Amino acid sequence: EKMLHKMVNLYNILRKKLQERFGLCISNVIVGLVFWKLFLYLKRKIQQKNTRISLTIKAKNKRRERDAALQQWVGNDGEGEQQQEKRDREIVSLSATQLLQKLNKGELSSVEITLAFCRQAKKVQGSLDCL
Repeated sequence: EKMLHKMVNLYNILRKKLQERFGLCISNVIVGLVFWKLFLYLKRKIQQKNTRISLTIKAKNKRRERDAALQQWVGNDGEGEQQQEKRDREIVSLSATQLLQKLNKGELSSVEITLAFCRQAKKVQGSLDCL
């Protein structure tokens, strides 16, 4: 509201100065063009800000997902380990085509798949030296 009030005052001052110099008709055209350009500039700035906010939110969500995945990687504190192992075995036993299909359907995420394979590699590290 304050910004609008300032813009109206600026518009009136500019129109008055231009009217004294060029006449009423030309001053209205010039002021109209100036304010149209200002409007387009402000609109573009708001869109850029909204885009930045949207990207920031997406980055925060990715960060949360990564942190949750890292917490899982560090290990559960005993709860659900057997369920996790069963799920990991299911994921690791799928073929590449099946993994891709489940990924496309949204049944699995890339993080889940990666973690399942990492946990499996961690389990067999002692005997295979794969890491």
